Amino acid sequence: MKGLLEVVPNEREIPTKREPSLRLSTALWLPAILLYGFGDVITTWLVLAAGGRELNPVLAPLIEATGSIWPLILVKAVVLGSIILLCQFVLGKQKWIGPALLSCFGGGAVIHNLVAFLA
Repeated sequence: MKGLLEVVPNEREIPTKREPSLRLSTALWLPAILLYGFGDVITTWLVLAAGGRELNPVLAPLIEATGSIWPLILVKAVVLGSIILLCQFVLGKQKWIGPALLSCFGGGAVIHNLVAFLA
């Protein structure tokens, strides 16, 4: 009966080790949300309030038609939600790519908006 019985260690005794890519992707979500989510919206609002205009050819007519930045907020929420779902269910160990790209794109947009605002 030696082969029929198997000793399973207590789960509390097994140390769990998180993969580095999981920790990296978790850490990258903060700058992604701050830069892409909030930073771009706030700096776009500053530029528009100062008399500037939106250069995105898809968003510009929507912002002009509504007179507000709500279309920008809606599009950003949809993109952010889509990237989160993509990272969770498709990318596997490469989950860090989504927030890294959003951080880079958001950072670039914030810098561009600040340059336009200060010019």
